[in-house]
Amino acid sequence: VDRLVALGVRDDAIGAQARNGMTRNFRGYVGAGLIENVERWVGSLRTVYPYWPSALNALGDVLQFDVDGLKEGEEERVRKLIQDLSPHDAASRVRFLVTEMPYDYPIDEKLDFDEREHRQTDVVRDLAREMLTRPDELRELLLSLSLGEQRKTVDFGRALAEFADDPGQWEAPIKDAYAAVDENHRNYGLLTGYYAGLSNRDLDAVNAFKREAVRSVVFAPTLPFLCLFTGISATDVQLACASLKAGILPPGAMAHWGMGGVFAK
Repeated sequence: VDRLVALGVRDDAIGAQARNGMTRNFRGYVGAGLIENVERWVGSLRTVYPYWPSALNALGDVLQFDVDGLKEGEEERVRKLIQDLSPHDAASRVRFLVTEMPYDYPIDEKLDFDEREHRQTDVVRDLAREMLTRPDELRELLLSLSLGEQRKTVDFGRALAEFADDPGQWEAPIKDAYAAVDENHRNYGLLTGYYAGLSNRDLDAVNAFKREAVRSVVFAPTLPFLCLFTGISATDVQLACASLKAGILPPGAMAHWGMGGVFAK
């Protein structure tokens, strides 16, 4: 691991592989009484790469599964490491909690599935409320939240629409961010979550977006997924059919209507 730490300071694929690879055994090292070594390794790399989610998750597993076997004082030392590794700046917190939230978050607590899911949603909603007080920073993050794999962007987008004083001011920035992403890497969780939240405050705006979407090769694929949250109306069926016949809405996108709602069966 000392050798991996030396490689882990590199800002390239090898450095990332070294950082992530060494954490696979952190849980075993702590269990074997080598927590002092783990503290040293984390200390060496955390100052260079403060955003290190694989280390955070590995130490969380110690508290999830091994806490009863820890020696006196070790639980507190693991919790200190988790605190040191937890993201604190806005961009890193959004990345960790929205884009890459661990499935077992909060990583340092034992919870049943439903309670864990509820806690995860609550923390994302709280983060959205906080980011609305920092609008310039939030705008800078919209593009990254519309790109590639995302864990909690639906909840984040919904909360933005629900908590914003003027939710309409976020419509254009969210749409622009989604449209700016290459079509092969777009993620419409943020966009559809936003309109799902907006449906309880400005249904006319949501319906206007649906009518716009089905005429756009950029936004048409979002319609079936959005309907999972807003419900599938007769008008939605007409819009989807017209867009399919026009060759705009990709037929594969209609699979979302088999995931729930009135067409589930």
